[in-house]
Amino acid sequence: MNSTNSPASGTGDSLIAARPDVNATVSASAGTGKTWLLVTRIIRLLLADTEPGSILALTFTRKAAAEMQMRLQERLYQLATADDNDLSGLLIQAGSIADDDMKRKSRELYEKLLHANFQVRLQTFHSFCQDILSHFPMEADITPGFELIENTALLQQQAWEELFAEATRNPQGRLANDLDALMQACNGPSNTRTSLNSMLHHRSDWWAFTENKKDAAAYASMQLQQQLEVDTATDPYSCFFADVSCEQLGRFEELLRKHATKTNLGHAELIANALREQDHDEDMFRLLAPVFLTSKQTPRSRKSSKSQQAVMGSNGEASFLQLHQEICKSMLQAMEMSRRLRTLELNAAWYRTGQHYIDLYQKLKREQRVLDFTDLEWNCYRLLNEADNAHWVQYKIDQRIDHVLIDEFQDTNPTQWQLITPLLEEIAAGQGERSRSFFLVGDEKQSIYSFRRANPKLQQQASDYLARTMSSVDIKLDASRRSSPAIIDTVNAVFKQDEIRHYMPDFSVHSTYLKDVPGSASLFPLQQTDDDDPDVFDETDPRPPRNPLLQARKESHESTRIEEAHLIAEQIEHLVNEQVMISVKNENGEDCTRPVVFGDIMVLMRNRTHIGVYESLLRERGIPFIGSQRGSLLDNQEIQDLEKLLDSLIAPFNNLSIAQVLKSPIFAATDEDLVRLSLQHKDAKWYQRLQQLEPDLPADHALSRAARLLPHWHRLADTMPVHDLLDRIYAEANIIQRYAASVSPAQQQRVTANLQRFHELSLEHDSGRYPSLSHFLHYLRSIRQYKEGRPDEPATTHGQPGVKLMTIHASKGLESPVVILADCDNQSGHNNAYSALVDWPATSSRPTRFQLITNKESIDESTDAVLTQKEEAQTREELNLLYVALTRARQYLLVTGSASRYKSGWYEYIETAMQSLTRVDENNAYYYSSGAYAGTAGSRTVQAHAGVSRIRPDPELTRPIIHAVKKEHMIAPSLSFHDNENGLFTQSDSDAVRRGIAIHRALDLMSREPPHTTDQARQQISQESSLVDNDELASWIDEAGNTISNIKFQHIFKPSEYRRAINELPIMYQHNSQPVFGLIDRLVMNDDQILLIDYKTHQVETDLQLESLVDAFSEQLYLYQTGVKKLWPGIRIKSGLLFTHSARLVWTDDTG
Repeated sequence: MNSTNSPASGTGDSLIAARPDVNATVSASAGTGKTWLLVTRIIRLLLADTEPGSILALTFTRKAAAEMQMRLQERLYQLATADDNDLSGLLIQAGSIADDDMKRKSRELYEKLLHANFQVRLQTFHSFCQDILSHFPMEADITPGFELIENTALLQQQAWEELFAEATRNPQGRLANDLDALMQACNGPSNTRTSLNSMLHHRSDWWAFTENKKDAAAYASMQLQQQLEVDTATDPYSCFFADVSCEQLGRFEELLRKHATKTNLGHAELIANALREQDHDEDMFRLLAPVFLTSKQTPRSRKSSKSQQAVMGSNGEASFLQLHQEICKSMLQAMEMSRRLRTLELNAAWYRTGQHYIDLYQKLKREQRVLDFTDLEWNCYRLLNEADNAHWVQYKIDQRIDHVLIDEFQDTNPTQWQLITPLLEEIAAGQGERSRSFFLVGDEKQSIYSFRRANPKLQQQASDYLARTMSSVDIKLDASRRSSPAIIDTVNAVFKQDEIRHYMPDFSVHSTYLKDVPGSASLFPLQQTDDDDPDVFDETDPRPPRNPLLQARKESHESTRIEEAHLIAEQIEHLVNEQVMISVKNENGEDCTRPVVFGDIMVLMRNRTHIGVYESLLRERGIPFIGSQRGSLLDNQEIQDLEKLLDSLIAPFNNLSIAQVLKSPIFAATDEDLVRLSLQHKDAKWYQRLQQLEPDLPADHALSRAARLLPHWHRLADTMPVHDLLDRIYAEANIIQRYAASVSPAQQQRVTANLQRFHELSLEHDSGRYPSLSHFLHYLRSIRQYKEGRPDEPATTHGQPGVKLMTIHASKGLESPVVILADCDNQSGHNNAYSALVDWPATSSRPTRFQLITNKESIDESTDAVLTQKEEAQTREELNLLYVALTRARQYLLVTGSASRYKSGWYEYIETAMQSLTRVDENNAYYYSSGAYAGTAGSRTVQAHAGVSRIRPDPELTRPIIHAVKKEHMIAPSLSFHDNENGLFTQSDSDAVRRGIAIHRALDLMSREPPHTTDQARQQISQESSLVDNDELASWIDEAGNTISNIKFQHIFKPSEYRRAINELPIMYQHNSQPVFGLIDRLVMNDDQILLIDYKTHQVETDLQLESLVDAFSEQLYLYQTGVKKLWPGIRIKSGLLFTHSARLVWTDDTG
């Protein structure tokens, strides 16, 4: 959120806006402390004896409202507990006097607010509307006791299906004909649905546009007809032939034949064919069009020439050129009139169909007694402006509200502005009666939500209105309390450019209060595409050519984006490993420094299109992160497994579902188990085979567990609500612990959070009141189909903080010490096709234009003029988005990108800015810094080494492994426990396996960062397996703990002794044309060497036995070492066997 740094002094224009007797509009640039100012104004109002319940503060998100509430409580608590000196400073800082009476008041505020009957209302716009409607449902003509629905995707789908069902029932009706016309004009059902969904999305604009009109569609058609300036009774082609006579066309044909070039003769023939037509209609017009116009609908170029003049004569040529000009002009006018008539006809169909679609959608909501967010705004607007009891409702609300504060005003949409206008009028009218005030704060440069109908021009309109009616003061804040000088210099250099100033003329040069805070900005060169064509067949490549029916062509931008992801990962690792310092506040609010951790880093992208590439690379590098895959919860494997489990409980004879559940971590059956099950009793279903096979299995076998639990859950499924059933399944099968154990440490938080989110999902829809398990599964299948309705993955903020990956839109209101702006050259484009074009001027109470935009070729000049204005606004918003991205950074900004065929302009803008600040270095990167921490002067805090090539893994690793696996190359550790041909084991095979698995697991858990304690490891392993008793497990974990704490092995387990360590590293590659796979227990990485450690839990008694074991496992280590060498060529690799029982480490070989 905004920086918690408070202003350094209590002077300046900002505190004028905090005065309770001043109406103020504040334009606050990013990081200038607007939330502090808003909370300060609330405190000043409370200090002025204002009743808490008469203060209303509105914002746009629950998160922002919660932050304001938290900030207010913290500030009041601070006032209540501060000593006299500190309290005086806090009051002066807030612009208040610090006498004894004010100190007493300030100390009492915290308790006063806690015991107040009516609290300060810190609400979102929607919760404010919901509160009003819940008090006046009858006056608003809505159902009392309504519920708010947030996910409307299913309702929209139901309305869409009903729309087509009605059209199907009457195929000759108007609805069917209108849908057919839309299908033709929109080139199919997909674009038709897009166009109608756009109208549904803009239904609030539509209602405002057609408010109080009996026939909304007819009214809209009439308005559009006036704007297009067309008469539906006029035929454009008849008008053309009225202007251009057959004699003129004949004369033109005659002149063409005189200058008998091949082209002219062809054109003359087209005119002759057209003149033979009986009707002067569109067909005749289309025959003539190629003679006068090009394929791009522009006049053909016809100029004077000597040869032409020689055959036509001077007068003839002059007549020829004049005729061409006149006919072209008339033809273009006819075509423009035709486009306008088609626009009108299409929009009339769109209005009628869209209105019906909206009616069906609204009907479904009424039947379910629910309202969506648009309903809240519109009904509240109607209640306060148009209802029969509007003045009475305004009076009742006015008695409760004396002071209104609005945050993030640039995000206000026209409906919201119209619904608060009556409140402003009441405040303006009642200022003499009692203390009243209004305060708004926003920043047009941060308006990035036009897809939510936000109109940044409303901020200036509101400012002008308040200045006119309430004598408000206008204050600008451009001094940052968030960003270092390096960041602010970069922002200024970017937005001072002339090309940007054309769209942002109001940009003011920024400054910062944090002049001594070090920071830097780095711009890395774009990752370039390879020139190789992925579909060119190479005879030397053993891989078969791509089958285009089964495998999509690999786009060149994929490889460059992977290269960019590698660069980002390297920079993140450098920042953390080199302990780059940042400035923070400690628990006492004092300035201090500490090294960067992963949670201090934010990676921003324009959209989510390629976020999976960055997530995959970070996951591969073991970097913890918090992802931002929207609507992706149901796509995760663990959720799909649970869906299959629930499906198998209502359809137990679904063999595929049973197989997936058995193979999943829920039961962790092996391939051999599934093969055994498939060969058992082939006449029975798998569910039945499990029951038949159970008596022959050990109690701790995976299939035995499944045979006991699945029937048990099947019986519960008929009697329990889904949420309770899942609760039992999670507990009885250790679901969360089993899945956490099946993934890497970096992914455990994410998997755990996803499983918990799925559990919550069963309660969210209809409050968990599902009549059956099948209903819940149908709900999951339904929401999976619709992009907008799919549940998101939860943010995993507990445990070790991770790098935050998010879109720029999602980062609004946030900040981070380190920001990486990724994919900076990605072109988003203005895709306005098949969408609603709404022109709602900030000064108007309703839209002035509402129509459908189709493809570019069909747009008439009148529509194009309005569309051009919209595209300019979209360009301005794109620059706003860049501003928001850059200003999220507190100290360090890194900008990367992948070369794209379509330039976004962002990279070029930043590059131009960096050129004005610094010089490009030898790696073609830019680095600009300001200040340095003690002891780091002269050294870069961020490496700008994008031009340095990374060591490439062996190309053989990219080849698919398609051969059968030979046993001698199956080097997975589990094989070692069962391959007893040399008689190396002194225990029973089963005991050795159990002991080995437990000690390996304990070593993994207790050597992580942060490590598990002995008790935590014991609890984790107990939950994951029922194969051991407590006494055995305690002794095995002690053995693992003694190994890790042994001073002889500190270079393997002590974090300060190495740069990085990886546990349980899977490896798979081809060796001598045969696949090799295995799991390396621990890989310890230093700058000059890699230590490859394999744990052995054998109870070695003699040196001869030790020597035999080392010989037996030498081939395994050799294969491990060969694979690691391919991944890290050029680095020395040293391999060793660590015998835990005897605490011996035997080095077998090393390579350089």
